[in-house]
Amino acid sequence: GYVDDFPQWVKDNDGEIILDNAKVKIKDGEASVYPIDAVAAIGSVTVELVFKKDPDGVWRVITAEVEGI
Repeated sequence: GYVDDFPQWVKDNDGEIILDNAKVKIKDGEASVYPIDAVAAIGSVTVELVFKKDPDGVWRVITAEVEGI
């Protein structure tokens, strides 16, 4: 699927993920990371990811907001 092809797509399109300005905020058992900037030859987007810790102790993405599409 798309996830499996993503690393090659990033490489083919000179993609880059920029976390320089990203801040992590934790509230009510959820953590948000924003802004995550993704740039490539075809354009750019800004993403916010929200994570929640599952009972097994692993933080998993529960929502993603994408700006700039």
